[in-house]
Amino acid sequence: MNNVIIFTLLIFLAGCYEEAHVHEAVPPIINYPAPNNPIPPIRPPVIPGFVGLDLIEDTILLDLQTLDSNQDRLAARYILGCDQSNSGKSLEELEKGLNIGFNRLSNEAFLNPVRSIGSSNCIFRIDLDDYTITRGEWRAIERSTAFDFVTNTVRGQNLQFLTQARKPYIWAFELCAMYECDEVTDQGGLLYYDLVDQDIDTNVFLAQQGINLQDEVDGESVIYSGFSQSQIALGKTRLVLAVESDSGYCLATYDSILGGDDLFENPFSIELIKAGGRINSNKLFDFDAQEWICSLNNRMFGLWRLNNANNLAEVEAPTNIVIHVGSRRIDAAIRTGSCHECHFRQVAIPFKDQIADHIRANSAFDEFEKALGSIFFNYNRMSAVIEDINRRNDQALAELGIDTSTSVDPLTENIFNPYRNEMNAEQVAGLVLMPEDEFLSRLAGTSISSQRLGNLVNGGTVSLAVLSANFNILTLELRAFEDDNL
Repeated sequence: MNNVIIFTLLIFLAGCYEEAHVHEAVPPIINYPAPNNPIPPIRPPVIPGFVGLDLIEDTILLDLQTLDSNQDRLAARYILGCDQSNSGKSLEELEKGLNIGFNRLSNEAFLNPVRSIGSSNCIFRIDLDDYTITRGEWRAIERSTAFDFVTNTVRGQNLQFLTQARKPYIWAFELCAMYECDEVTDQGGLLYYDLVDQDIDTNVFLAQQGINLQDEVDGESVIYSGFSQSQIALGKTRLVLAVESDSGYCLATYDSILGGDDLFENPFSIELIKAGGRINSNKLFDFDAQEWICSLNNRMFGLWRLNNANNLAEVEAPTNIVIHVGSRRIDAAIRTGSCHECHFRQVAIPFKDQIADHIRANSAFDEFEKALGSIFFNYNRMSAVIEDINRRNDQALAELGIDTSTSVDPLTENIFNPYRNEMNAEQVAGLVLMPEDEFLSRLAGTSISSQRLGNLVNGGTVSLAVLSANFNILTLELRAFEDDNL
């Protein structure tokens, strides 16, 4: 293993290698030197078949040395699901969740599955370039993880040296941080929107998709629908649009607060009001928030966006506008990471239009307004777009081995929710790579963690917020990511 040191010169020569568009807010580059200490022998598993720290880091170290070039090693990162496999769970669905999560961050034209490495089958390698994640963005991910730990082993130091990363491997749950799927991982949009290269201004974002909404309306290329009885906008009406983008389509909603504007009275967006360069109506729908979903270059549908009435991006929708009915026991707020679950079986959710006939039959609308309704509120065209979106997305997911008709969203079900729910001692023990009995014994002997996480000793649970806030001190007190001789 000591031959990893021969890469020192290569790393030195590439030490200042960095992508040009890294944002200034990203933590600065740190050059990680090759360690001088010999790599200790692998400790035997505490339980037969248990995948411990030594085996994980040794597997990653061996894998890095099989890569063809220094640049490949600099782009290699590793995702762990070993906490779940150590508990006897199959990782088939977790791997599907990883494939969804990373490919929906990608601007690449092709789908790229994660790669399982080693005999344990609980370690997955990703290439940052496969998902258009820069090394600078990875440093922002490192800073945003919910479970903050840094390896303090000789193998770990070699991993840092070869990848020039503070955290060459992270838990699968950290996809939640990348999507800002929870209050704990909420970065105000600074991480998710940076990873997918979305501008904070919605008009600029649309331009990034090749869309000028007013031009598209003037060219009669936008389709609208409206209805009540939404699954998430309870007690309110909802306006929906579909428009072609450079990669396929974008869908958007216009939503109001409880007691806000009524679509049946004011059914038109500002672009419809101004269609054709004149004022066609005064019945402007005064929306308070929007949800956008757009096609990705790889044919998946799932470029998520939330924005407020000022056209500025948000990562959380106010609960007086929409609520996450299916996840309200965990968190009633809809976040950018919530969209995967609701839009899994049918990424473009069908609905029944109620506005076209309303405009056509209601005497409150004049001839210009009825013309708008006739031209733009065409549900046959909307249905065809929805069907096309779902077909393309299902085909892309099928290439990743995922069937939307037979399962729930594997990203939410197997990566997000097990940790967003209250966690028991077995789950927390898995995250520090210890059997439950050893974990509880060590926890009882700590000075700080035994107080803050003491509920686990008594068979209780801890929340993600509590565990995240105390994970660093927990790993230090348990000496969880260290060699025996450190």
